[in-house]
Amino acid sequence: MNKILVLGGFSEIHKLLYKNGYKLTIITESSKIKPYFNEIYEEVFAFKNLKDHKKIVNKVSNIIDDPKSYKTIICMFENLQILASEISMTTSIPFNLSNNQVSLFGNKYLMRKFLENKHFNTIPFRKVIDAKD
Repeated sequence: MNKILVLGGFSEIHKLLYKNGYKLTIITESSKIKPYFNEIYEEVFAFKNLKDHKKIVNKVSNIIDDPKSYKTIICMFENLQILASEISMTTSIPFNLSNNQVSLFGNKYLMRKFLENKHFNTIPFRKVIDAKD
């Protein structure tokens, strides 16, 4: 089990994983494909954009023939964490964040509320709906 599914590019980390013997599969936007991809990625799943999560999750779950051969999903971009979590839930490939954790990262108000409820010292905050607030 030395395969890793990566979402989005982070070439330095990906190159280190490759050098350490991991087989990488990347999910990325077509416009972001680089010449070095064929050197470090075993598979490249390219989409016009990564906005339609349902479509991407369905395609990825249909393409990956043996999810158990993947050690984990790695995603270094905040805006792709939800997609990574959805792929994990559908394919059972482990991902290091739960849906609850991902929702906290994506919503700073919820994150600060969570921290406040856990008695962490937080900066004063409030939810602002419009400029009058």
